[in-house]
Amino acid sequence: MRQASKDRCPCLVTTVAEEGVVIVKITSGWLKKRYACAGGIRTFAAEWPDGAEVTAQNLDRACELGLSIKWLLDKIGTQQAMDDYHQVGNVVFEDYQRNGSPTLDEERRIEKVATIAAILASVKSRRWLSLFRRV
Repeated sequence: MRQASKDRCPCLVTTVAEEGVVIVKITSGWLKKRYACAGGIRTFAAEWPDGAEVTAQNLDRACELGLSIKWLLDKIGTQQAMDDYHQVGNVVFEDYQRNGSPTLDEERRIEKVATIAAILASVKSRRWLSLFRRV
């Protein structure tokens, strides 16, 4: 594996495996540079003192800890991923109009899954690097 350059964003560590798989690791410093709330940064740092790779498992754990993965999506989401995320919302709304309101737990589960999918799609996109490096 080779380490990607950290010239413009020293708070984000990226690694490119030989297979071309991009591994993105968010740190507390990266969150601070993007004005995440202090409580969220403390919670993140307590769980992941050395930072966390952007994986489905870590995003799910962030939800369990009460961290807003929607905030992360707003920061790093590519246009295509955001469009897909909103399309899921449209499908859920159409279903609601036909079949009545889903339970609050079901609505939260759908939103969480859609948000995780959009974040992971953004990270896998070749355009992710410029999004991560923006302050």
